[in-house]
Amino acid sequence: RRDYVSNSPIVTVEAEDFQAQHGLNFEAYLNQLPNYNPAASPTTTQMDVQITPVNSVGMASISLRGFGPNRSLVLVDSRRVVPVNSLMVTDINSIPSALISRVETITGGASAVYGADAVGGVTNFILRTDFEGFQLDAQYGMTSEGGGEERRISAVFGSNFDDGRGNIALGVETYNREAAL
Repeated sequence: RRDYVSNSPIVTVEAEDFQAQHGLNFEAYLNQLPNYNPAASPTTTQMDVQITPVNSVGMASISLRGFGPNRSLVLVDSRRVVPVNSLMVTDINSIPSALISRVETITGGASAVYGADAVGGVTNFILRTDFEGFQLDAQYGMTSEGGGEERRISAVFGSNFDDGRGNIALGVETYNREAAL
């Protein structure tokens, strides 16, 4: 594991760890880790539900060390993800959770390598590059008091080609989270 040989501390969470949790999405699980801070998320302003260049309703963001999601760099397979608004916030709902192999998080010294958008740190989603076959997953959950229901259905199809030198994968997912009253 890179955790043991890296110059900076890296926290790696495997896909199996996510599936063993009660939450149905990666954002909810990551926000439970001590280096993430869900409270500092500038995704909506003044209870406004209208989408504007700085107001992104319905997105899932992550914030490392409380610096906000626009100072926490999100990578997919070590490549930058396109932000969804002018605040430079990345919506992690766009990452196909059924294809995630592991998530690596680095918080110390990341801005020296990646720049100012990594002041809080870097979260790197590593996808499965050799998926072959078909996988269907359906999950349902709710709070112990009732309400707050969550539903997720995902399907992944993948195949190797050219004698194993290439792989193509298609993932489809729907996720719905109801209010907990």
